[in-house]
Amino acid sequence: MTKLLKELKFLSALDKYPSIEGIGDDCFVSPFDEQHYQLISTDMLVEGNHFPFQEKQLDRVGLKAVTVNVSDILAKGGKPESIFVSLALPEGFTEESFDNLYLGLNEACIYFNVKIRGGDITSTKGPLVINITIVGKVNKNNLAKRSGAKVGDNVYVTGKLGGASAHQYEIGPDYHTMLPVEKIDYIVNHIRVTSMTDISDGLARSLFDITKSSNVGVVIDEAEIPLAEDAILENALNGGEDYQILFTAPTEYAGNLQKDFYYIGKITKEKATIVIKGPDKTERLLETFGYDHFNRIIKEKK
Repeated sequence: MTKLLKELKFLSALDKYPSIEGIGDDCFVSPFDEQHYQLISTDMLVEGNHFPFQEKQLDRVGLKAVTVNVSDILAKGGKPESIFVSLALPEGFTEESFDNLYLGLNEACIYFNVKIRGGDITSTKGPLVINITIVGKVNKNNLAKRSGAKVGDNVYVTGKLGGASAHQYEIGPDYHTMLPVEKIDYIVNHIRVTSMTDISDGLARSLFDITKSSNVGVVIDEAEIPLAEDAILENALNGGEDYQILFTAPTEYAGNLQKDFYYIGKITKEKATIVIKGPDKTERLLETFGYDHFNRIIKEKK
């Protein structure tokens, strides 16, 4: 626990270095040239936490590892360019397993037009750990932030939610195609998006991130939340790994968005407050905010 707290203090200390976005957003954003910002993010997948170990499905794990990182870049309105892959391989990890894993990493890189530029490999008693650092760029005019949502804005998601949680985070055959790349490209280039983030830890967490960063509140219509097959509301709110996009936009764009996007609610003036309106029009305050690895660690330490 002491080590964990030291790491959190280290992250807080980094916040004093120049960045367009602070620690805790989808990406680190820094100046690059006259037209672009540079985007940097990193995500770690741990066997048993994010995926089960099945040798024949390690290519799917590779796909997932790249996808979750690309999601962070896309959530800022950017384009991914390069990744650095670091692996902690458990004892007994075979050459076949290694080949399967890299088959998936390579397939995802081709799909997203990303290059593997380096990384590191070490051994461990277990479990398998995959850490990827991703680098990309965004046009300065297209940078999307979690902050910026305005009172009266409409709230949208790009696709159905809760599927990963409902199916116990199974590794699907086409994990990389889950990301709504074309939809994100459309809203970045044709809609005046006021705030945006990916839905990696549940809709509730993403709503909290936007309302807190924008200093606003939100009212969500439960009946409008698009649920994936077999999913229930809890899966959508507090599950995770859907990797759709949550964004806000002025009401003037409602007509442009009504066909291919899901309207779920409205931004309000109540600061950092999330209200869910039920089918019977009763309202309840949302007080749990998605899947949280840190809180899980704290609870396990007690």
